[in-house]
Amino acid sequence: MSADKKHIVIIEDDPVLRELTHMALSLESFEIDIFENGSEAIDFLKNNLNSVDLILLDLFMPILDGMQVLRWLRETKQSTVYVLVMTAMTDDKTEANLLSTGANKVLKKPLDIKMLLISINELLNK
Repeated sequence: MSADKKHIVIIEDDPVLRELTHMALSLESFEIDIFENGSEAIDFLKNNLNSVDLILLDLFMPILDGMQVLRWLRETKQSTVYVLVMTAMTDDKTEANLLSTGANKVLKKPLDIKMLLISINELLNK
């Protein structure tokens, strides 16, 4: 991976959304790793977290959900990696809980790819 190429991890259980997100990010020349559940992602992140610039995290997934992954990142690993949570859960309480747990941004599904790319670039260019 080149030093200027940003590394994004996608953690999403929906295969269509996972592929759509991967295709959109590939066009933007990001380094990408993809996982379909939180357990697989944590196994990868245990050894590779320092190389990751941003995590796209689905909230509801089998095995380990997005909130469990977010807590692991913030509490167990004390990581400050950017986390953008993607969820169909649209109530203010859920969003506030995610942000207070350590999410940097919450995007509502269905995802608007243009808004996703804008949000990613805003976080990565801070």
